[in-house]
Amino acid sequence: MWASTGRSESASTARAALEVFLAATVEILERAAPLTSVMRAAGEPDAKAVYERGEVRRAGAYRAVLKAIGRKPRGLRAGLTVKRATDVLLTVASGEVYQMLRDRGWRAAEAHAWMRDVLCDQLLGS
Repeated sequence: MWASTGRSESASTARAALEVFLAATVEILERAAPLTSVMRAAGEPDAKAVYERGEVRRAGAYRAVLKAIGRKPRGLRAGLTVKRATDVLLTVASGEVYQMLRDRGWRAAEAHAWMRDVLCDQLLGS
């Protein structure tokens, strides 16, 4: 995910930046999502602490990507703050949502396409 932040910043359009970031994110979610709910719900303090630190880092990375997207032509939708955009991205591109789709029989490519469509609609200007 961290490497995709740099590639997102170098993309020429907001949509291209979001697509680069999301492709890398989905690769990570494919491996990590099955653990997300377990760590979040763990009664074990160390596991919960690891989950919470990861969420803080994920929010920071997502915020950085969204700031870069906001500086591109047709960046973030008019009136959409980086804070609200971060909340949307954290929700849609979360391990919980990804795993729910996979558990319901969606292929990884289908989940990726849905996330892309929702995020482009919710985050990007026309």
